[in-house]
Amino acid sequence: RVLSIYPVLEDVFDRHYGLQDVRKVYHLNKHRFYAYRKDCARKIDQIKKGKGEIAIQVAYEKEFGSHREYPICRIYNKGQCIGFCSAATIGREQGEIDIHIDERYRNHGYGTIAAMMLIEEVLKKGIEPCWCTWSYHTQSQAIAKRIGFVEKEDVPAFIWTQEACGSLI
Repeated sequence: RVLSIYPVLEDVFDRHYGLQDVRKVYHLNKHRFYAYRKDCARKIDQIKKGKGEIAIQVAYEKEFGSHREYPICRIYNKGQCIGFCSAATIGREQGEIDIHIDERYRNHGYGTIAAMMLIEEVLKKGIEPCWCTWSYHTQSQAIAKRIGFVEKEDVPAFIWTQEACGSLI
């Protein structure tokens, strides 16, 4: 029998004013992803070839104390980075997708394109992309669903902040 630790954590966090939230978890349906990628091929190819003011670059970095290089896809407008999509958290051949687009450039498809380019890269490396986002990040959820991710489960998130809860030690 498996015992759930969630009731214990909920009790501790209630007593210490810890924050509780929900993470939405999505897994990639590769068939849907490749079908959507095919529909967007012309637009992506134009951006890759540098047609227009928008450019895209996939690179590998080793930042934020990581022990392993991770892929990141940046979107540029007139040479200025306006957003990125990365898989900075990689373990057990899975990579958690992280995405951010400057608010001034949202709702133009840039996040979708960056995510698709990054996912193609991680799939080539044999890494399974996972999409996990906060319940209130509805734009992130919309991108995930659009490009072929399927909602799997909601996972409780427990956030301990020293300001609200006090020191752990």
